[in-house]
Amino acid sequence: MLVNFFLKRRVKKALENKNLQKALENAVNHYNRNFKNAIEGLEWDKLKRRVREIKERSVSRLPELLERFVKEAERAGAKVYVAKSKESALKYIGDLILRKNEKIVVKAKSMLSEEIELNSYLESLGIKVVETDLGEWIVQLAKEKPSHITAPALHKTREDVAELFSNYFGKKIEPDIKELVKIARRELRKYFLEAGVGISGANIAIAESGTIVIVSNEGNARLATSLPPLHICILTPEKIVETIEEASVILKVLPKISTGQKVTTYVSFITGPSRTADIEKEIVLGAHGPEELHIVIIDDKRTEIREDPLWKNVLYCIKCGACMTICPVYDIVGGHVFGSPPYPGGIGLAITSVLKGRKEIKSILDLCSDCKKCDSHCPSGIPISKLLIDLKRRRGLDLLDRVFLPYFGSNRIRKTLNTFLSLLQLPFLKDGFINLPLSSSKLFPAISLRKYKGNERGNVLLFLGCLIRDFYPEIGESAINILKKAGFEPFTSDDLVCCGAPALHLGDLKSLKNFADKNLSIFEKLNPEYILTLCPTGNGIMRKEYPEIDERGRKWCERIFDFSKFLIMKNFPLERKGKGGKIYYHHPCHSLNFAGIRNEPLEILRILGFEVYEEDFPTCCGFAGAFSFQFPEISSSMLRKKIESIERESPDFVVTSCPGCILNLRGGLAKIGKKNKVYHIAEIINQELL
Repeated sequence: MLVNFFLKRRVKKALENKNLQKALENAVNHYNRNFKNAIEGLEWDKLKRRVREIKERSVSRLPELLERFVKEAERAGAKVYVAKSKESALKYIGDLILRKNEKIVVKAKSMLSEEIELNSYLESLGIKVVETDLGEWIVQLAKEKPSHITAPALHKTREDVAELFSNYFGKKIEPDIKELVKIARRELRKYFLEAGVGISGANIAIAESGTIVIVSNEGNARLATSLPPLHICILTPEKIVETIEEASVILKVLPKISTGQKVTTYVSFITGPSRTADIEKEIVLGAHGPEELHIVIIDDKRTEIREDPLWKNVLYCIKCGACMTICPVYDIVGGHVFGSPPYPGGIGLAITSVLKGRKEIKSILDLCSDCKKCDSHCPSGIPISKLLIDLKRRRGLDLLDRVFLPYFGSNRIRKTLNTFLSLLQLPFLKDGFINLPLSSSKLFPAISLRKYKGNERGNVLLFLGCLIRDFYPEIGESAINILKKAGFEPFTSDDLVCCGAPALHLGDLKSLKNFADKNLSIFEKLNPEYILTLCPTGNGIMRKEYPEIDERGRKWCERIFDFSKFLIMKNFPLERKGKGGKIYYHHPCHSLNFAGIRNEPLEILRILGFEVYEEDFPTCCGFAGAFSFQFPEISSSMLRKKIESIERESPDFVVTSCPGCILNLRGGLAKIGKKNKVYHIAEIINQELL
């Protein structure tokens, strides 16, 4: 839980950079709207499953497909070099260009070239390298690294680019985006005509024909791969699929998830160098396009992870960059802070750990809030959050973590400490909050020692969780009242401990297993018909994590339900009371991305007669458990944006299904003197039934 001082400084600098904040916000807003329109009317989840299946099948057969691709590409006239390391790849490319006595190289965008540091290597040989993708050219002029896989200059505003161009051209250039694009077009056009070498990456490679596939919008990739007499394509082996039909499925998904387009402007299928057979049907290589095509396939440790059940997921990445664009932390600090060059974001940390080792990304891991939004959005179904948790596990706990975690796993320690803290808080209590300068963004709720006195046995066990048990007992009482009205026999147990969320977030799977063992033993002892959760995090952990670490979890996960989902499933008799009012419903991250719950709470509220507002693109409130204490400045920024969203709608109530979000939203609104009432959905239902 201790955070690297230098990382903190970088976070602070990013938050204070107004241009960066503006650029990130604009990019995210544009992406969200475009993506929503691009997938309208499609069976999107079905398409994502097909991409996953294709990648799984391709990676499992990688040696065979690689061999076939090499054979077919060479048959089509290409020269293929398979490099085990970046050093051997660099030497091959450098020697090839020097043999041709070429001095200028134009490049289409390639993150692989950033990975192997191709530009600096070629420049050391006296070769001029010109990036022709507009975003890449911008960061090249700025002497920076890309901050996003598909939008390298996403961190730049139009004002930033205008200033950069002004310095480069030595004259004042206005921040008009259309004019900036025209200027770049004029400047780069001459290099396409002068260059003797074009270098590109590839989005896909097709084994059955030896074809490379490149998607682009600007037209620069077409020019870089067709005008120079020598085309060098660099790619990694996991890009290979077997057939053109499989490539077509990925092409149907890639532009939509990456940039929110139905299809990119250009899709190039390149099979060998250019050729003609217009004279007597004799094939001659080198017509209007390149005379030579060299394909350099760079492994660099990738195939080493192919047999690892978890880490082979890294090879399923199609480099769409969407997991960055939708990441709430990335959207606050950008890819130069959250990531490890050259790959930004959570998936970037995973890739970098494979290529360079875990030490490279050790401190940056804590920037992941574990919201799991990347998991649910990824078109290849990569469990990015699991990869990062595994890296945290290998990193180990610091001293503060070791002191902190036993509180959650021992009821004796928890009760003793809570009793002590409840006395300490008394002089600082006001309106249910502790008035201490612990946070600039929110007030903290008072600890409650109130216990629910009810049945010790029944048919519905209510798993309260830490926050409801220690801070919000009224939420648990509301749920119990509702269940009683429905004819159930609800009960709770003081022997249950934390679900294990803090341990999972910190990568301490040993403690998580300990928490699971204690809770599953209580489930076995009490044998309830149903177990209901009032927190989506607890729901997700007990249904998805427990079965993986304890075989008893497989039995009990089928009896665990979210409270709202259970009411809908059991056709709970909800009545419209006529009180109404406008509700701002906040979707917790783990509700959408972990527990898989979205519509049930909204359905209940609408049945009760409320006008319900929900964000088109639900945003994080900034709590995220331990994350909000590790990075309070990032959490505060997320909370501020959420409160601004709430205030725009002027609701009568704010409702959610997560006690952690309640803590953040109530405390944040109270801090600025707002009287908005924030409720758990169980409280609203209970009030309506009174």
